[in-house]
Amino acid sequence: MPVIRYSSPTVDAQTDAVCALLDGGYLQIYDGAQPSDGDESINGSTLLVELQFSTPAFGPSNGGIALANEIPVSTAVATGQAGWLRTLQADHTTVVFDGNVATSGAVLNLDRLNVQQDANVIIADFAYTSPKT
Repeated sequence: MPVIRYSSPTVDAQTDAVCALLDGGYLQIYDGAQPSDGDESINGSTLLVELQFSTPAFGPSNGGIALANEIPVSTAVATGQAGWLRTLQADHTTVVFDGNVATSGAVLNLDRLNVQQDANVIIADFAYTSPKT
């Protein structure tokens, strides 16, 4: 099996490229099962909340990690248990990536997974990481 190990400048360039796609884009949090990949349509999951990234969405990558700039507070549109997220470009259509949501060890870690309709949802910090291997 082939093994690729990227240089630090390459990892930073990859991270910056992905993060630039999210300038003014969206972070949507859903209940239910995460699709098998970002090309799969959403079936059986309910949108709990949608937050909008700033422009620029992220600061520059350092070591393959880019920190999101402020993500404004948003209000939940439905009640449910957060299970996964989808990010979209500013066109509100083009998927950038999906990720899992949990209280630890996930792409997005929340202090609690239960989301209540009409409650404010705050993402205090969010980072995108590109692996070096």
